[in-house]
Amino acid sequence: LPHNSNILLRTNTNRSTMASNSNASQTFTCALTGLTPLTDAVVTPSGYICSRKLLLTKLSENGGMDPFDTSRTLDESTLVDLTSSSAAAAAPPRPPTATSLPSLLTQISSEFDTVLLELYDTRKALEETRRELSSALYQNDAAVRVVARLVRERDEARAALEEFLAKGGPAVVTATTPPATNEEQDGTKRN
Repeated sequence: LPHNSNILLRTNTNRSTMASNSNASQTFTCALTGLTPLTDAVVTPSGYICSRKLLLTKLSENGGMDPFDTSRTLDESTLVDLTSSSAAAAAPPRPPTATSLPSLLTQISSEFDTVLLELYDTRKALEETRRELSSALYQNDAAVRVVARLVRERDEARAALEEFLAKGGPAVVTATTPPATNEEQDGTKRN
């Protein structure tokens, strides 16, 4: 089992490194991104710590091959969870540069600018949606008016036809019985 001993060796090395740190729940860093996976840290069989979501995305991209050891395949069942309840509840630490007043002001200003740009984009999309809705309502209104006019003209035509027939107009041939042909009137059919 050299494969499993390799995992144990790397995991024990990581544990000894974590034990020397005061806050062990935040020492996991993703081998793919270098960031701290907060809620979904896993260990691969090759001993690397990664974010589960990113690792599964990477596996789907490269056909199930281990991104760290391309000689073997990897699936979700071989991953070991590292998430603890205290790590899931803890907020990510601020970087050291975000603790001074000027950096906090810069960060707030940047977030404010982002919110303003998002508000501008939202208002622009709202105005475009209003224009589209207005155009669609005008088209619907025009279509309703055309249909109403056609219904009115149809009713007027029916009334005029009934009035014409009531005054003794020509007999109307019904649509259900086809008019008789010359052959049917003679009583002979040709085959």
